[in-house]
Amino acid sequence: MNNYDFHWQQNETIYDYFSYCLGGNDYLFFVTPYPDVFLGLTIGFLVSYLNLLTIYQKTSLIGRIASNLQKHSMISVLFAGFSYAIRISLVILALFVAMQFPDEVNLISVIAGISLVYVIIFVDTITQSGRKR
Repeated sequence: MNNYDFHWQQNETIYDYFSYCLGGNDYLFFVTPYPDVFLGLTIGFLVSYLNLLTIYQKTSLIGRIASNLQKHSMISVLFAGFSYAIRISLVILALFVAMQFPDEVNLISVIAGISLVYVIIFVDTITQSGRKR
């Protein structure tokens, strides 16, 4: 198995965890008497996932530029430079939505949803290390 196949398998399992988490949040949103909590978790999770994709795009772009596989344009350099501002503004937007609509979206759930991606990455790392043994 070459490095590309392993990278694809690892990303595939992370995508599976993300889809399970998002599907579980949506299911619990409709079933439980706490839709504001699960709507907050879903909003926080989506913002965190977008932040993760932004970090992934930035690091892959910087890696391609460093290894001279891609000629860098000014737009790609600007995107890499503004990715921190994009991530922070997404989090601020999610928190702003939660504070504007406190009856529909739970603020603490949004904050917990933002950190949910890190929990999923941790679980994926543990399962991947268990499969290697």
